[in-house]
Amino acid sequence: MKPFPLTLPLSLAGLLAGLGTLSACAPPFDVARKDLGPFRIAAMGVHDGQAHAAVWSGEGMGHAQAPALEWSIDGQVIGQGNGLVLPDEVLDGALLELVATSSSGEMAQGIVTVFRGEQNLQAERAAVAIGEDLSLSARRELQNLGAQHGEVGQAVRVSLPGARGTLRWMSALGVGTVLELSETQADVLADEVVFENEEGAWVVAEREAGEPGIYHQLVLDLDAGMGNRWIWVDVAIGVDEPLVQHYGRLIPGDLTLDSGLMQSTLEVVDGELTLGSLLAVEDLSTQGLLECAPVGQAFRLDWVSEGRCGLDELDGAIIVLEVQ
Repeated sequence: MKPFPLTLPLSLAGLLAGLGTLSACAPPFDVARKDLGPFRIAAMGVHDGQAHAAVWSGEGMGHAQAPALEWSIDGQVIGQGNGLVLPDEVLDGALLELVATSSSGEMAQGIVTVFRGEQNLQAERAAVAIGEDLSLSARRELQNLGAQHGEVGQAVRVSLPGARGTLRWMSALGVGTVLELSETQADVLADEVVFENEEGAWVVAEREAGEPGIYHQLVLDLDAGMGNRWIWVDVAIGVDEPLVQHYGRLIPGDLTLDSGLMQSTLEVVDGELTLGSLLAVEDLSTQGLLECAPVGQAFRLDWVSEGRCGLDELDGAIIVLEVQ
């Protein structure tokens, strides 16, 4: 199999406001559209005693070079990098501040309350035959079609049954449309839909058919009592290639592959990360050493999209992924 891109070529558009202090807000409503646009901190929190952040590059599902991260408590710098182990004296409830600086000098700031937890969100997908009526009531009547991936003209319903707080849905690359359905579900469309408010009701003003492809969503679970968690969820619409799952991500590959560890070679082509063919392996012994990646762990594609590993570090690297 020839190398394939992890991000299908889709146009950049849209804007999402800065992160600021993470907190709960109003419940889902009929229509909601959030796009990841320019460079920003999309999510941050403490998982397994380490400070983590999902930094959006503003350019796609990867950073040309990894951004610099500087963490502070009460204005005092405590360290740098993604996955910083917090000092024991940092207590739950403290305010954790982050300054992220891109390789081109762009800066973004965020602040979050420290709550130590686990990054254990999981997503479920189900194709639905969405029609012209995009209202909440009409979408609640739709039945799952028995497939995880949608055909052209369909939508994919993403569920996070383990969510504890308020979900925030963010579309990478500013393409497609996300319509919240419930506190733990949203419908993802390839179509570009523009809504307007007419006499207190949201109505479709424009709707343009989207292209077949893999659409990336960052879903943030905001829980003031238990800390913040997030997950990248890929949605496939109109994709003919077989796909394998890597946490919430989808990778073109042989469906006959058993779940487990798969080796691949990374290549950066025109600013996008591609993988070669997947090969089943028994352990991590064939994985190359990368300064950006933790030793003794299978590689995670999230490390690329969130800025832990820059594309300049990955070209030609042999990595081992866990697929399900």
